[in-house]
Amino acid sequence: MQKEVNNSFYFGKNTAISTLETKSVNKVYLKKGGENNKLFIDLAQQHNTPYVLVTKDKLDLMTGYKTHQGVVVEVAAKDYLPLEDMIIKLAGEKSPLVVILDEVTDVNNMGSILRVSDCFGIDGVIIGKKRSVQLNETVAKISTGAINYVDVVRETNIKNSINRLKQAGYWICYLDMNGEDQIQDFDFNQKLAVVVGGEDKGVTASLKKHCDFGIKINMSGQINSLNVATAVTVLAYQKSIKR
Repeated sequence: MQKEVNNSFYFGKNTAISTLETKSVNKVYLKKGGENNKLFIDLAQQHNTPYVLVTKDKLDLMTGYKTHQGVVVEVAAKDYLPLEDMIIKLAGEKSPLVVILDEVTDVNNMGSILRVSDCFGIDGVIIGKKRSVQLNETVAKISTGAINYVDVVRETNIKNSINRLKQAGYWICYLDMNGEDQIQDFDFNQKLAVVVGGEDKGVTASLKKHCDFGIKINMSGQINSLNVATAVTVLAYQKSIKR
């Protein structure tokens, strides 16, 4: 019998197996020392899904103290779009804009970015499977419905995704204060994927190496950095007024 405590968590051995096989899963939670751990670790690795070992108390709280058999899976609030499908979908667009989120971990930022993407016409968002916030119920609520209208791709290796986008004719740039080009003067009439960094470190050096150039937001105040969701808002607005 399928056990479900809310829209995000499914639990019990048979239900967890079925969910991993049929749904977009954000993470698998396993009881430390659980008898089914090897089975679910193998399944998680097979589906490139992160897993974590937690205490029984943690699983009890997640499931409302129902019988979970040592396993809980968190289901994505929306199915992720494969990268190849996004590339095909945007093939006819003259100047698509894709945003790549580099280790953005805050649910409020993710929800806000989805809202901005829907409002100003960002054509797709790419996130990583690890060290990144996933499409969960909290993000869905913060997005106020935008999650249903914005294509989100989830990739195991962002560097490989960047290389695939380059093959498809996209220019790759990063957005931070050290970019060479000013965003206010930037020409958006090209296929473009923009990497924006997470809350703590910004765009990582390893991803910058895979970018063709950088752009920056010209600011006149005393504070020279912006929240990641605010930076994406400026990016999206500049794109919208130059369409």
